[in-house]
Amino acid sequence: MWLKLTINLSLFAAIAYTRIPYTLAQQIKADVYLPLNQRTQVTNNSPNFQIDGGATQSTNLFHSFSEFSVPVGGEAFFNNATTVQNIISRVTGSIPSNIQGTIRANGTANLFLINPQGIIFGPNARLNIGGSFIASTASSVTFADGIEFSATNPDATPLLTINQPIGLQFGTNPGRIENQSRTTDSLNQLIGLQVQTNTTLALVGGDLTLTGGVLTAPNGRIELGSVGSNSVVNLTSTSIGYTLNYEGVNDFQNINLRQRATATTIGSLGGSIHLQGANISLTDGSLVQVGIFGNGIGEGLTVNASESVQLIGSNNRLFTLNEGTAISGDLTITSPRLLLQDGAEVVSSTTGVRKSGNLNIHTSELLQVTGSGSRLFTQTESTAANAGNSGNLTIHTGNLLIQNRGQITVNTLGAGDGGNLTVNATKSVELVGRDSRLLTQAQGLGNTGNLTITTPILRISDGAQVSVSTLGAGNGGNLSVNTSESTQLIGRSQDGQFASGLFNQAESQATGNAGNIIITSPVLRILDGAQVSLSTLGVGNGGNLTVNTSESTQLIGRSQDGQFASGLFNQTQGSGNAGNIIITSPVLRILDGAQVSLGTLGTGNGGNLTVNTSESTQLIGRSQDGQFASGLFNQTESQATGNSGDLTINTPILQVFDGAQVSAGTLGAGNGGNLTVNTTETVELIGRSSDQTFPSGLFSQTQGTGDAGAIRITTPELRILDGAEISAATLATGKGGNVIIKASDNLRVQNGSQISVSSTENVAEAGNIDVTAGLVQLDGGKITAQTLSGNGGDIRLSIANLLFLRRGSTISTTAGTNASGGDGGNIKIKIPNGFVVAIPSENTDITANAFTGSGGRIDITAQNLFGIQSRPFNTPTSDITASSEFGINGVVNINTPDVDPARGVLVLSTNIIDSSQLIEQSCAAVNSSQGSQLTVAGRGGLPVDPNEPLSSEVVWSDTRLRNRTAQIYPHRATHTQLPKVVDIPNLIPATGWIFNNQGQVKLVAHTSTATSNTSLSIPTCHNR
Repeated sequence: MWLKLTINLSLFAAIAYTRIPYTLAQQIKADVYLPLNQRTQVTNNSPNFQIDGGATQSTNLFHSFSEFSVPVGGEAFFNNATTVQNIISRVTGSIPSNIQGTIRANGTANLFLINPQGIIFGPNARLNIGGSFIASTASSVTFADGIEFSATNPDATPLLTINQPIGLQFGTNPGRIENQSRTTDSLNQLIGLQVQTNTTLALVGGDLTLTGGVLTAPNGRIELGSVGSNSVVNLTSTSIGYTLNYEGVNDFQNINLRQRATATTIGSLGGSIHLQGANISLTDGSLVQVGIFGNGIGEGLTVNASESVQLIGSNNRLFTLNEGTAISGDLTITSPRLLLQDGAEVVSSTTGVRKSGNLNIHTSELLQVTGSGSRLFTQTESTAANAGNSGNLTIHTGNLLIQNRGQITVNTLGAGDGGNLTVNATKSVELVGRDSRLLTQAQGLGNTGNLTITTPILRISDGAQVSVSTLGAGNGGNLSVNTSESTQLIGRSQDGQFASGLFNQAESQATGNAGNIIITSPVLRILDGAQVSLSTLGVGNGGNLTVNTSESTQLIGRSQDGQFASGLFNQTQGSGNAGNIIITSPVLRILDGAQVSLGTLGTGNGGNLTVNTSESTQLIGRSQDGQFASGLFNQTESQATGNSGDLTINTPILQVFDGAQVSAGTLGAGNGGNLTVNTTETVELIGRSSDQTFPSGLFSQTQGTGDAGAIRITTPELRILDGAEISAATLATGKGGNVIIKASDNLRVQNGSQISVSSTENVAEAGNIDVTAGLVQLDGGKITAQTLSGNGGDIRLSIANLLFLRRGSTISTTAGTNASGGDGGNIKIKIPNGFVVAIPSENTDITANAFTGSGGRIDITAQNLFGIQSRPFNTPTSDITASSEFGINGVVNINTPDVDPARGVLVLSTNIIDSSQLIEQSCAAVNSSQGSQLTVAGRGGLPVDPNEPLSSEVVWSDTRLRNRTAQIYPHRATHTQLPKVVDIPNLIPATGWIFNNQGQVKLVAHTSTATSNTSLSIPTCHNR
């Protein structure tokens, strides 16, 4: 689309270059269409022309020419009375006007020059008039009483009027206007076509070209309009001349400023410029500028295009400037498409003590900013205490595309506050490539403005950035993203140095606080090293990072070189406190080394990291090289003295797989925060990294003098499988954190997985483990509280039903793992309505051991223990021990109810029974000649009813009594005296059933013949 537009404009430019030979049109001739005694009189003193006569109506003076051209070095002098306010002149002939000299008039009269054939102002063209100058290729000037002063129908009557002109009526194919004027003033400054201060300079025609030409209206107004056939442009008289209104125009033509063309209204009181056309372009260093350096009120710069506005190349500018105490006007561009390319700029700036104007962009289809140096920006530069604020930059567009180092910024370099940057795109916002930016920034005393993006789709890739920052004493603004479809942040710059993403920060020299980042979107995807980052490097506090998605939040992978994680980050490196990270989404997925990280590297405290998902939270895998875990992290770094914040996850399902991690810790003097997980369905921690080096899991640790925080898990079901871990550890002098688990249904620790609290330093204390669960199953798993030389932590298990230990599982509070001091921790297991079950040969242990310190205390309360027993030391079987290698043994206290396990048990014969005798007689013959049989051989139980199958969920246990010698251990606290076995009469098992005469079922001990109930035959007993 842009290519097509460029070709069309190039064709137009070629046409515009066509010159009318000066020798063919360098004279002024009057026509004969005015009344005889009121005709224009031209005196030719070549190269000068004096114009007298004309028709005067009140303050209006009418002139009519057949030709109107001024040769090089010549002058057209309108010798009017000074009482005249408007000189209205027309050219009725067929030759365009070619102005190569000066147009002069007396007094302060406004001068209208209309020539439907076209008007060219050459390089030496100059104006010397006291009022406004309106040059147009309109066919007539219209007045309030309906009169038209027509150049194409000069015989029309009545001809003249005393009313003010109110419009320009165009005919078919209006002629073009070109300005090449580059004249200078007495100071050798370029002025081109210049009118007096506080007046209007207007060029209104068909195609309009400024080829190196300059237009100057100090403190006044410049109107450039390009219209098509049969258009009507309305005129409104103002204190500085005229304003033009194009509401009645449906067909516009093109405006082209090239070869350093300039239009400016800079002055002490300010002015305004209005451009109106179809395609408006600035090339070759052209400039349209509105400026004020006094105390006036500027009206600003307005550009309206029905098709496109293009600024191509460096030093092409649309510019408003406030250098005084005045109020600057706004810069507004309205067009379907706006292109800034290869260094072009649209700028609203103030260096004074008053606010700069706002910059407003309205593009219904596309705003494209591309190429190094291409910028849309507003800024304030004054360092004065009363410096003006920067204006706001507001964009309304269909699509916004920023690429190849293009930028849209709002900046304050002084004491004034920065304005807000607001983008509203109905289709998409896309930023591509390094240094392509949307930016609000404060580098002085002023505050940074807010940056807000509202669009269906936001896509930032290849190192492009959306950023809010403060480098001075001012506070940072907020960065808000609102998308109705998706937000996508992808990759880094080609050199890997710049992440694509959203950023809000207070830099190292800043004393102000950073603002917030708020993302609201159905889907947020951050890929390949892209980031959302909020930080403070100075003394100010960091802001909050808030993500709200209605479908999913996905953080995936790292940069191509593996050095930078995709993710969400909030940290402080100075004395300021970090803000929080809050994620609210149905689904959060963090994969392949991506991270959510919150921390402090300075004296400030870290913030809280909170995840709220309504469906699931999934953390899976590590980076390709295995060095970086996918996960959630909240910690203080080694040089930090501040405390880490808390990490909280609220979700139905939490899944942490394949080496992914959730970690809260401290590496410095500050304390670590707590890690809290609340789920309504399940927590699954499964597996290790692909090289088996790093476990999946939940971790809280301290590697400094600060204490680690606690791990708290509340869930119906907690599954820790295949080497995954829950660990609260101290690796330095700080205290280890506690692990608190509430699993209302069950807790499974399986296949090398573990729950642990530990200390690896001589003086450090490990935390405790508290578990409340319906059922706890350890199958090759561990629950441990271990110290290097300090006291072991305590383990407390409160279980509703069953503690089931399999295949080398361990519950241990070991102290002094380096063969040094430290007492063993205590273990307390409460299962008042359940059992402890283990397999004797599988070496599952419950231990509270020590080396040189005392052993700990083990208290177990249960209905009974099966397959595990208390021993003075560990054996290859399943043991309960509280020993010390070189110190005092601990205490084992097992509390079971006073129940005689032999009560009601029959003494069975030890004689081997022939299996042929085990024929079940309840399979009765259906008739007297046929029988049924059921043979049971081997070990195992029988069903309650031979008509029913064995249950698949029966747990087999061997209840045989073995001859053994009772041993009394000095650390056993209680013994239960078994009561005397009472003989119970032998019971004869029933072998059949019959109906008695009352219709009741009776069990019998002999074979019955089925007589009347053949329909009740047992289907599992086959006839033979």
